[in-house]
Amino acid sequence: MTLAALISIVGTCLGLVVAALGFGFSSAPGWRDHRLPAWSALMLSGYSATNSVGSMAGTSDALVSLCSRGSMIFITLFCACWVAYGALFLEGRSQVLDRTVLGLLGLVALLAPWPGILYTSEVLFFEVPWLKLIYRTLNPTLLGDAALGLLCLSLLLPLVRLGRAWWRGEADVGPVVLGMALNLPVGINDSLVVARVITMPLLTEVSLMTLVALFGVQMTRRFVANAKSLEELRVALEEKVSQRTAELTRMQAVLMRHEKLAAIGQLAAGVAHEINNPSAAVAANLRYLREELAGGRLPEDSGECIDESLASVQRISRIVRQLLDAGRAAAAPAPSGSHEVASAADAALATVRAANTRPITFTLNVPRGLYTLSSQDLLEQVLVNLLSNAIQAISPDRTDGEVRVEALRDGERVRIRVSDNGVGMSQDVQQRLFGPFFTTKALGMGTGLGLFVSLGLLRTVDGTIHVESTPGQGSTFTVELGWAPPPLAPPAPVALSKPQARPRLLLVDDERSVRESLRRTLQGRFEVTLASGPEEALRRVEEPGGFDVVLCDMTMPEGGGPAFHRELCARDATLARRTVFYTGGVTSTEARDFVARYPLPVLEKPFDLGAFLKLVDEVLPAGSSSGQ
Repeated sequence: MTLAALISIVGTCLGLVVAALGFGFSSAPGWRDHRLPAWSALMLSGYSATNSVGSMAGTSDALVSLCSRGSMIFITLFCACWVAYGALFLEGRSQVLDRTVLGLLGLVALLAPWPGILYTSEVLFFEVPWLKLIYRTLNPTLLGDAALGLLCLSLLLPLVRLGRAWWRGEADVGPVVLGMALNLPVGINDSLVVARVITMPLLTEVSLMTLVALFGVQMTRRFVANAKSLEELRVALEEKVSQRTAELTRMQAVLMRHEKLAAIGQLAAGVAHEINNPSAAVAANLRYLREELAGGRLPEDSGECIDESLASVQRISRIVRQLLDAGRAAAAPAPSGSHEVASAADAALATVRAANTRPITFTLNVPRGLYTLSSQDLLEQVLVNLLSNAIQAISPDRTDGEVRVEALRDGERVRIRVSDNGVGMSQDVQQRLFGPFFTTKALGMGTGLGLFVSLGLLRTVDGTIHVESTPGQGSTFTVELGWAPPPLAPPAPVALSKPQARPRLLLVDDERSVRESLRRTLQGRFEVTLASGPEEALRRVEEPGGFDVVLCDMTMPEGGGPAFHRELCARDATLARRTVFYTGGVTSTEARDFVARYPLPVLEKPFDLGAFLKLVDEVLPAGSSSGQ
């Protein structure tokens, strides 16, 4: 194999590689301008492949003639690709000169295959002895020499345009400008070699290979630059996204605060409306009684005034208790134990039946052994709310009222349905049903907090509630909770001791009015000793005589009920187990945790005397009595 043939083979492979890369890159957005140079690289591959025949020994003149005409076609198309590239991608449009040159190049490509037009039938032989190179090619006619000159001159158009773009810094085309600039001296060299003026190698193929290789270098540099630019853009974009995400988070926090403030405002307005009405009745009755008693008169309707005041206080207490339930629901941790649905349903149904005096049929269809991940008290309270609403949805004059409670397991969920055949609800009422203080009941019949609190409680245990209702046909509330397997062992029953007669009571409260009112209420059943706070109470405990039971407020200075109980456990563990706490609302995390751990129920203000006396009977030793 001669050196010239080896160069042709290298040119063929180089053209194919650069063409493949160029076509691959040109399919990407922003790289379309590489398509025509890629075609030129493909034309170089064809030119080198056909040109290699004339450099090989032993090939026939007929094959050399055929390949020489093919080489002319390939190099003409090579030049046409660069002329079109300069016109379309550097100037943005083709001018008259571009169209003229492209037309002449097309004519050359059409005439090249025909004998006697661009080439004679004579095969020329060239030799460069000092390089051991041989060339065989067809002898060009005068028109063929003109065509070769046209090829050299045609590359001046893209050369000028590439040079101007490179000078203005519009594109990274320096390597291509250098490669294309070599074509002019190479064309002169090859013309003199063909005219046998000088004995030099034919360099056109090497020049075209250099141009294509430098185009590959430019393409690689552009790829690297784009990759760096994309990386910088990615980093900048990530930083921008991070900034925008932080801004969005701040805006969402601001929006959430505004929504919370709006909700608090709505809740406060509802609380004020619901509490101010019964408070006005209490204040008016007390003012009336005070004026009458100041004049030495006991009005005949004093009992009625007291009954109205007590009913109003109970209404206020009910509102406050439901608000506290909602607060506990928001702060309560998720339960981790299994609780039987049937037990909660039985307890809830017993509660509403005790308060119900109407002819309503209750149907309970809850299977035993169905457990859910919730709290027994939570589920019982939700069911009491739903059952109470179902009873009130049935007209008082009906004798066929029916309330049904059903439960079933559906995969990993438990569905509990409470249905009634009451008056039903419209779509508008259903959409507003779970909002705070929304009620369709008559004044004094409901606070509008039951369903609001129930939904809040259920959400703390990953539960929900929805309603289906048809006016005149009744409603069905469906509670959905997560299913849980049965507990490993039932909780151990708490051993209760018998009550003790005439207990000695230590009453601890930091508010004087509350202490005095409770003293007046309890002094007929207990020997009451008062303390205004934890420190005074602990001093009273150290005094001779001791106490049988302690009634202590939860929220006070000096650490409140939790701090008092810790110190009392260290001084008198027995008395600590007989301490009953009551509260108007648990506000701190420490107090909530204490209430959750404390074995006895924590009473709520206003003070429920019956509930307290029941607790006293449970904690006092046998033989004592609270005087009930």
